[in-house]
Order: sequence, then C-alpha cells, then structure tokens
Amino acid sequence: MIKNTSLLATCLIATLTLPGCESFDVKFNPEEAAWTEQTGNKTLILHAYMMEAPHKETSCDSLARNAILTPDTPYYRDWIRVIDSPLRFKASVDKESQNFGRIASYQDGCVFTFTDLPAGKWLVFTAMQHHVKAYPISIGNYYAGSSTMSAIHRTWAALEITPDESVIKKNIVFNREPKIKDVPQSEGLNLPESHLSDWTAEENATLHYTIIPSTRLKDYNLHPSAPLPQAPAQP
Repeated sequence: MIKNTSLLATCLIATLTLPGCESFDVKFNPEEAAWTEQTGNKTLILHAYMMEAPHKETSCDSLARNAILTPDTPYYRDWIRVIDSPLRFKASVDKESQNFGRIASYQDGCVFTFTDLPAGKWLVFTAMQHHVKAYPISIGNYYAGSSTMSAIHRTWAALEITPDESVIKKNIVFNREPKIKDVPQSEGLNLPESHLSDWTAEENATLHYTIIPSTRLKDYNLHPSAPLPQAPAQP
C-alpha cells in the first residue's frame, strides 16, 4: 500500500460498502482490459501541473509520488463517477480491476514515464501536491500545529495511443481558475478532468526524464512501510 499522498491510496483502496454509499453501475469485465497485458513498444511521458491564480502555473513536486494508467473501459469510467460522487462513502472497487493498472513514480519537474505500452485507449490518474510555506492548522477554534504540504489535487484525463506513435509527450493541465483564458476549465468535484496538450519546444528543451525500472502495478508488492521505487539518477 502506498502512503495516502498517492493516488493509489486515495483512489484504489476500497472503502466499506455502506447503505446509502455511492455504488457501481458497471460490473468489471477482465476481457475488456486484457489487451493492456500485452508488452507494446510505446513510451508515454507526462508532465503535470495546475493552473491557478495568482501564480497561474503551479507544478507538483515529489509529494505527488506517482501516476497511474488504466484501460479506458466502461468499468473504469464508472470508477471515475463513483470517486467523483459527493457522497462520503464509496462502494468497494473490484480487486481484479487493480491488476490492469500501470504505475510510474515521480521524476523531477513533475514528469511520469510509462514504457512498453500497447496502442489503445487509456485513462491517466495523478494526484498533484507540492511543498508550501508553513501554515497553521486548526481543529475547530484550536490550533493543531502547522503543515508544509499543499492540499492533494486528484485529477484524470483520457488519451488514445495510436499504432503509428512511438514516444508520446503530453501535459496534464489541471485548470482550477475559471478566469484563466485559452485553457479548458477542469470539471468535477472530487476527481476533476484535466486537459491534455502537447509539449512545447521549451518543455522539450528543459524537462528531463528517465525510464523507470517497471511500469506495471502488479510488479510492486508495496507495504505501508515500503519505499516507492525510485527512478534512476540523472546522468
């Protein structure tokens, strides 16, 4: 299990199914996700950031920890609906559905790299978070300490990798400020949808990334005390 700053803990860990909680309308069908088990030859490199006033562009840092890819199927779409529900309690996710996810750990610049992907329709999930100047925390009217971590901003986007593509570089742009022009507004309550865009020439010149050892979720047998897999050091 990854610490609660990760998307895996906030989205994939099942909660108790209680009367009145948000439930799934779609049953998981492993045959619809089986194509993701293939070892492909595509590399997907994602750069994530938020748009918000007054600084406009805010990048995540190592607190973001990871990003996750899942197949874009009716079940995972329903999963988004359940997570985005305003109801406090969510129905349990199908455990088998977690076997078809792929994970990439954080790299400098809020970059996440997935390798050996087959062509197809995917959903990408990430939780943007960054260090901030210490601020006080109160419980009721009482001071409860301080924190240097921003809130966790979970988001998702859909993308299709075509057979003729080899290396795909995309921005995940989470726009939280409706006054910012020319950037689609992210919509959703608990899991807003982000906008995808191609890397600019500046991003190609300044962002650095490496190929992480593995991108298959099932390759990581993680425990509460286990560290996340780390990307190789930059040369």
